[in-house]
Order: sequence, then C-alpha cells, then structure tokens
Amino acid sequence: MVSIVIVLTLFPGSVVKDKPSLQLIAAIGQVESEDGGNTVGGKLSGHGYMQIRQICLDDVNSHEETRYKMRDMSDRNLSVFVFQCYMKMYANKKRLGRKPTDRDRARIWNGGPNGWKERKTLAYWARVKRHMSPA
Repeated sequence: MVSIVIVLTLFPGSVVKDKPSLQLIAAIGQVESEDGGNTVGGKLSGHGYMQIRQICLDDVNSHEETRYKMRDMSDRNLSVFVFQCYMKMYANKKRLGRKPTDRDRARIWNGGPNGWKERKTLAYWARVKRHMSPA
C-alpha cells in the first residue's frame, strides 16, 4: 500500500466539522486517481485527486457560496476541501439519523447524497476499504 501525506489548507467557506478521516481521503484518492493529483477523466468523469464531477462542484459552490471551476480541482488540497464540504452537506447526523462513518462517506462520494443506502455503492466501499490500513 502506498503511503501519502495530505496537507490540508483552509479555503474560504465554512469550517468542516466532523471531517472524514485522512485515511479515508487517501484511500479514495487511491481509488479515484491512483494518487494522481491532476487526473482528468472522460467527458462524464471527474477532475483531480478526488475526481470531482461538475454536479458535485456546482452543489458545493451553491452551498458554500464559492466559485470554484473544474480546472481548480487540479489543486489537490482544493479537491480534498470540496470533498470535505460535500461530506459536511450530505454525510451528517441529521441526514443519516446517526453519526456518519467512513463507510457512509465513501458510499455518498460514489453514489451521491443518498449513496450511503444504495446497494450499488457497496462495491466501491469495498475498493476504498482495501486501501485503508486496519485501525
């Protein structure tokens, strides 16, 4: 397993509480871009380390009152920040009825706001989990 260090920088917008673990972020980065920070997928794919899609970026920009562009997602720290904002929006106790887990977060990242309860996201979680070292 490749070990990476992610340096998170604060960007404009609200502070992200109850953040996803750094281990989860690194594992999703491995699954999404094989740790390639400037990866650009196909027409319907995402951009950057976390493979941000336009619909996700639009959602975060609207919620956080930011104006990030897809080209900005080549910045690894900004890509991670957008991921964290998305998690704050959709992977929270109010929406899930309990404290979210990294499993919930990975499944939401893969399947959208309700991905945590979609059967189709279980395989994605299994891929992410393989990149996480045992706690």
